[in-house]
Amino acid sequence: MACILVVDDEEAVLNLAGLVLSRAGHEVVSASTSDEALNVARESSRIDLVLLDMIIPGPPWNETLTSLLGIRPKMAWILSSGYSENDIRRSEGLTNDTLFLQKPYRAKDLIAIVAKALRTE
Repeated sequence: MACILVVDDEEAVLNLAGLVLSRAGHEVVSASTSDEALNVARESSRIDLVLLDMIIPGPPWNETLTSLLGIRPKMAWILSSGYSENDIRRSEGLTNDTLFLQKPYRAKDLIAIVAKALRTE
């Protein structure tokens, strides 16, 4: 299975996502800030996917994602936010190809979007 980096400043979200993804057979590492996420990416031997909350302490999500992809260029990614998907797509200029998971999410939705990102559906 995949190694997934979950980046969110809400401990409950980190715990729930970690539990769901671990039970689905994935290895999970987590971070609660942009800087932690970058450190984890540098230190980890393998990260296949990042689930990135769009509002976390540190640089904006797009800078964090660019930096993460600079470290792990083949890594898949999913953006997440508590704001509505339509609002986020408009305000952030996201394309329809961008994978987005609105919080709060259900376990089955998390598993489905991770599978889609990893192209294992």
